[in-house]
Amino acid sequence: MVITSLIKKLVWHFFTVLNEKCPEVSHVDPTRAKLLFSLLDADGSNGISENEFMDFGLVMMLEFDEADDHEPPSFISQKICKIVRSEAFDNAIDYILILNAMLVAYQTYPLLSGLTDHLDEKNGITVWDVVDMIFTTIFVIEACLKIMIMGWKSYSGTTSNLFDFAITLFAVLTSVYVYSPNGYDSTKLIRYSIMARVFRLSRLLGSMQSFNLIYSTMMSILPAAKRVFLMLFCVLYIFSAIGVYFFGGMITRDPDNPMSEKLRGTGFAESAYWSNNFNDMMSGINTLFAFAILGFIPALSDVFVTTTGTKFPRLFFLVFNIVGNIIVNNVVVAFVIDSFLNKLEDNDTKTSTSFDAATV
Repeated sequence: MVITSLIKKLVWHFFTVLNEKCPEVSHVDPTRAKLLFSLLDADGSNGISENEFMDFGLVMMLEFDEADDHEPPSFISQKICKIVRSEAFDNAIDYILILNAMLVAYQTYPLLSGLTDHLDEKNGITVWDVVDMIFTTIFVIEACLKIMIMGWKSYSGTTSNLFDFAITLFAVLTSVYVYSPNGYDSTKLIRYSIMARVFRLSRLLGSMQSFNLIYSTMMSILPAAKRVFLMLFCVLYIFSAIGVYFFGGMITRDPDNPMSEKLRGTGFAESAYWSNNFNDMMSGINTLFAFAILGFIPALSDVFVTTTGTKFPRLFFLVFNIVGNIIVNNVVVAFVIDSFLNKLEDNDTKTSTSFDAATV
């Protein structure tokens, strides 16, 4: 009995060591530790045998969700609860969102196609306003049903629910403000809130495994990417400082500046590359960043050869092309690809492990 108690304490101490020394492992709080220990203690001996400890890796891969005990009491409420929590209800909301997005696209087509440069600001209630109010009412009912069935704590525990609630609340507040007798009766504000509702379609992307993989990869590489992007910024900053020192003030459209005469008729001027210059540090960084992304730009190097009257700009951009584009830029790309492949492999491993655990 003493040995069993000692083994349990050792397992608890092992969880503590994992929390302190292994940040890549999910934090094991006391509640999760009890669940993990109960799963490992298959024979109920209040201790972990050698054979039971062999399943430690599989058990650590498991994830737990807190059960929702918020159940409605009446029969009708239980039926509503079953409907709201069903996949068909979510699919119906998705179809309504798609229909709403199609109507928004139809209403804003003249603006998007360039037929007009502003939205119509008709006073009074139109047919489209009634349709928009119907959609708003549907989404208000959706939010109320989910909050009633799930409870606010469970409902607000999901980021997508909070986003949907914020968009719906914004649409309701704008509608109340516009249609209340306050002297403001333009529906333009409501249309902006309806356009914002289209962003709710991003929930459809969440159902795509490939999109979730890309999103989780980008989030996971951000901490490690700081050093890589810091190196890229340092290279851009150093070369921008050199460019400002040698080429500052040479790109100008000021007719009183003799440099403007040299630029007239060049490919640089004809291509309207005026924002690509070294007149200040930020402009220099912007120029070099475009150079790194797009590759070697002959018109950009030629214009500085014209303004300086020397071949030094060609050497400057050649060195930057080697350091900034060929080396640093490829390091960034290789880092992103390597992180994505590692995340993909890790995702496949977790899927396989979860399947094995479910089989066991």
